[in-house]
Formats: sequence, C-alpha cells, structure tokens
Amino acid sequence: MLLPRRVRVPGLSVAAILYSAAAIADARDVGPTAGTVLPSNPGSFLFNDKREVLITSGGTVFKSRNGGERWKRNMSRLVGVDGVEPLVSGLCQAPSAPATVYAVGGTAQAFSSEDGVFRSDDFGDTWRRFAPLDGSLEVLGCAVDPGDKSTVYVLASDQVNGFVAVLFKSIDGGESFVQTGGNLPPLDNPFQVVIASTDRKVYVVDEGTNAGIYVSSDGGATFEMLANAPPFPGLLVPHPTLPGVLFVLSFVDFDLPFFGDLDLYRSDDGGSTFTQVTGLPEKMAQDVAFDPNDPLTVYVAAWSAGLYRSEDGGQHFARIDTLSQARIGEGLQSVGVNGGSVYVSGTGGLFRSKDGGRTFASIDRGHRGSAVRDLSFGADGALMVGVLGTRGVFRETQPGAYDPVGATIPITDTSFPQVVWAIAASTADPNVILAASYNLLRTADGGHSWTFADVEGSPVLGSRTSVKFAPKDASRVYITQRSGFYRSDDSGQKFTRLSNTPLMSIAIGPDDADLLYLGPSSGGLLKSTDGGHNLQFLPQSGLFDGVFTSIVIDRRDGQTIYAGAQFEPNVIRSLDGGSSFESASDGLAGTGVLGLGQDSRGTLFAWLRGGGLFRSTNGANTWERVEAGEALRRSGSGRGSLVVDPRRPGRVYLGSSSVLQIDSEGDIEADASESEIDF
Repeated sequence: MLLPRRVRVPGLSVAAILYSAAAIADARDVGPTAGTVLPSNPGSFLFNDKREVLITSGGTVFKSRNGGERWKRNMSRLVGVDGVEPLVSGLCQAPSAPATVYAVGGTAQAFSSEDGVFRSDDFGDTWRRFAPLDGSLEVLGCAVDPGDKSTVYVLASDQVNGFVAVLFKSIDGGESFVQTGGNLPPLDNPFQVVIASTDRKVYVVDEGTNAGIYVSSDGGATFEMLANAPPFPGLLVPHPTLPGVLFVLSFVDFDLPFFGDLDLYRSDDGGSTFTQVTGLPEKMAQDVAFDPNDPLTVYVAAWSAGLYRSEDGGQHFARIDTLSQARIGEGLQSVGVNGGSVYVSGTGGLFRSKDGGRTFASIDRGHRGSAVRDLSFGADGALMVGVLGTRGVFRETQPGAYDPVGATIPITDTSFPQVVWAIAASTADPNVILAASYNLLRTADGGHSWTFADVEGSPVLGSRTSVKFAPKDASRVYITQRSGFYRSDDSGQKFTRLSNTPLMSIAIGPDDADLLYLGPSSGGLLKSTDGGHNLQFLPQSGLFDGVFTSIVIDRRDGQTIYAGAQFEPNVIRSLDGGSSFESASDGLAGTGVLGLGQDSRGTLFAWLRGGGLFRSTNGANTWERVEAGEALRRSGSGRGSLVVDPRRPGRVYLGSSSVLQIDSEGDIEADASESEIDF
C-alpha cells in the first residue's frame, strides 16, 4: 500500500502512521469544551507575553497564542518512557526566563512509568523528559528559583512509606536531582513547594499530622516551621514584588480537604504573623492572583461567591459583580491576571475580562480539558459524557458540540465541585439518564431536572461505580460498585441490593436482561442467569490471575464471553458460557485493559494501558493495533472508558482527558487546525 505524499493526521506521530497499514486511523478530540484550571502557584495561569497563556486542565497542558481566544492541547513529547502521557499535576515557570516551564506529573501506581519531571524552553510547545525520580513517588508540584531558571525544586509524596513528603532540588535544569530538606519532620500530606520572588525563601506546605508552613533561607538545605501560621494551610501565595507579603488559604474544617471551607490570611512580615483578610465571604477562598501593573491590586476566586478584588494590597476585598452566577457555575477555582486582562476558571468554564473586570467573555474554544470518567450512548444515538469538576453530564448535539445536561444536578455539598463517576442512558427513552455522583441521580426530561434515585442502603458511590441499562429491556438497570450489587426494575427509580460482594464490572446479555457476567474485585468472574439473585463463581476464570474490569458478551453468540484484566493477562475468552476459559491476547501489547467493546459487525476493540487501541475481526483469535498515537499517549489514566458507536461500525470513543474519537475504517479526514506531515 502506498501512502499519499501529504496526509493531515490530527494528533498522530509519524511513527504511529508508519506502524503498519492497519495503523492508519483518524483520531481526534471531540469532547466537550469544558474543564477547570485548578489553583496552583506560581500561578494557575502562566503568561509569556500579552498573548501566550499556558494552563493545565484535566491533567493536560493547554496553550493559547491569542490571549485565550483559542486553546490547543500542547503535550508534544510530554510522555514517559513507554510513550504514555503523565497526569500533569503542576506547572512552574522560571521568573527570570518566562519561556522556561517545568511540568511534573505521574500516578505512582504499579502500571505507571510516566512519572517525573519535564521541561520546555519554548513555553510549552515542546517538552523534554528527564529520568523518573522514583516509581514509588507521586510527584505533586515544583518551583523555580526566581533568579536562576536552572534551579528547580520538586515536591513528591512517598506512596510506600506513609505518604511522607520528599523534596528534591536540581541546579542543572532538571538533568539531575538530589534530595534536600533533611530536617523536615515527616510530612504525610504535602501540598506545595513555592519560592518567594522577593527574598528567594523556599516554603513547603503540609496539611497532615505535622500540618504547617516550613521555610528555608538556605536554598532548601534546612527548614524551620512558621510558628504562627494558620491551621491546616493550603495554597501559599507570596506577593511577587512586595517583600514579606504572603497569602495563605487555610482549611477551617479539615474534614473538607480540598475545594471548600477555606479562609484567606495575609502576612506582612514573611510569615511571623498572619491576619485574616476582610471583605471576603467565609470558607470560600480558592485562588489568589496579582496585577503585574499594580502591586496593590489583588484578585481572589471565592468559589460560589464569585470574584473579588482588593486595591490595597489584599487587606480589604470587594466583590466584582459583573461575572454572572451562570458563568460562575458551582464555583470559581482559579484566577490569573496579565496586564489589563483577568482570567477565571470554574465549573462554568473559562472566562476573560479585557477591561479589568467590567465585562467578561467565554474563552472555552478548543479547551477540551474535562476529566472524563464514563461514556454512554442514548436511545437517540447521542453520545453522553460524564466528567469530573464541571457540569457533570454532557450530551452531544452535533459533532463536537454538547449540551451540559448535568448543569442542573443538585449538589448536596456545595464545598465540592460536581463529580460524576458513571453515567447510563436508557436504551429506550433518550430523556432518561442516570448519573452516579456520591449518590445516584436520575432525569426523565433530558436533564432539565434531576431527582435522587432510591438505592437500598443509600451507599456512597465512588470511582469504581458502574451503571448499566439492559440492552433490550430498559426497565432493568444494574449498579456495581465496591459496596455491592444493585438492581432496578423500573428504569432506575428504585434499586434493591442483591449482594454485598464488591464488584468492578458487569456485562448484560444482548437479548436477555437476566444473563449477567460480573467481575469481582477479588478476581475471577461470576455468572447469573436470574438477574443477579444468584451468583455463580466460574472456577476456570480463577485460573487466570486477574481482576477483570471489562466484560463483553458477543452479540452474535451469547455463549462467547470476553473479559479484560486490570493487569496482565490482558484478555481471556470463553466459548461455552463460562464453563472454560482460554487466553485471547495474541497480538495485544500493554499492561492492562482500560476498555473492551464490540461494534454492530462483530469487530472487537480493546484499549490497553501502554499499548493503544486494538481490534479483532475473528473473535479474539488474533488482534491488530489500529491506533498507537493518541490512544497510546492517553492510556496512562487509572481508569479509562471505551464505548463503540452503535450506528457506525469501526468508530470508537475513548475517555480519559477529554474524549478521543477514533475511526478505524475509511480515509483520514483533513483538519485545517492540525499540522501537515510530509512523506
């Protein structure tokens, strides 16, 4: 097969295109233009000049070259040794060389090799990877010395030895790191490392047993605790030009440890004393930003209360009323200032004011930064997307365009952003949708209103929750999660608990709502032929050492079952309804299955962590890789989602950071927004 001389391939590397003829697939971002920028320091929004802006959202780096008018995903070469992108947990910029930016990230899990430190010297256009610090560390954040772009500190948490903080320092731009801060006490909930621009003091913040602010005046060699710091400090923000001025967000109630219950404190003497600032609503502060043109102008994002400004260096604040509640959404999480432009981000989206806060406009174009947790198709063929941190559930209205139908989901605790772990759309009524947040919610009018479903025992739902409608009986719905197994016979209004067995996955018979295969968290597979009332362990499945997080019943033969393991072996198959199993991984590569699916022609698809997207046209006898570009790079998440388009064979959607649409059949379509590759 001859390739055309010039092909436009969104998101694919040359290596991926040349993998084989089968590897030619069209991969493109089609997720909602949504996502939130989390508070950080030295800034939630990084600026290189008046036009260039850099952010992280959903663990991904985005860049704008025109002040936020349009955003582009900027992860070029920001991958680990296995070609997988890290979950970027923080960016830090060199004040003396604004184009130099460090990115840190990693999941600190057994399957992850993409943790570590990355550096860009062209403000995020390209990245260079350094050797991982340690596979047992979760890298949390970084800070660059104000006078030397090559001196960088990295804060990590030791996930093996009690989550204790480990502080590293590099004086050669990340080429090598040494551990420092040897006299720090065991900090078991480290939050942040930051450097004051005015005196180059290094601060480490911890929220755990030894909660406090620790400061070093000797380049991180030794630290002392600030005796009068607010309790349970969170984000520490030194003023960039006023010596000794520090702002600290403090958790008033540590039972709410992240998004809510934060008050703002200010110090004029480098942390010797602190006073709570006035004019802000209690328990609402999220982020602090300074106007580079006026050191006395300070902005605070105050969650559901909105945006506040001080004109006296942060001693008193007043609300900016021009940012509407609809744009604030559940709450603002971050703010940044660049000259006369003010940037804010929250569950309502990204907004910018070019006139100092008098008016705001949406700047979400191209910002597909939602952390996707689940995907589903409605009865009308519309793609449904469940996300974390912003408006919960989205319904695709046309290619790449969505309605936020989860914007009306009731929030039981306004201190937290909206969380949707799983979604399920009715197979008969496009207006019926179930969304698993901490509780299960249901809408029967397409998202105009939501009610709480009646689930026996009122379990608190979590990240491993799965909700499924039966394909041919929309009255039957099942929930699997760590606290057990539940069934509804009235389209999700009321659920009865059938078992306390912790479950990770479920497959429902294509034509029989009573036929179930389930994956318990202890490993192996269970089967039920009576709708879950009786569960039978399938002994042969236990011969394969795996927890099976994805199960498919073959739509052409109900006796054929495929199951994908969280770790190796990757896929097993039964041809006799679960009586016996065999390995079915010939041709697969990777360290675990993120998702399995089957299209209307019977083609199987498997998305593997560290492997990419594969397909089988012969019932899993053999597999071939169909996309080893974006599907590989985005396979590092602890949980991904795969769903096959029921109306278009060969089209697969992958959910991790944003939604990736992959067409494994047909020609690659042109996209003027992507670069051309010459052969």
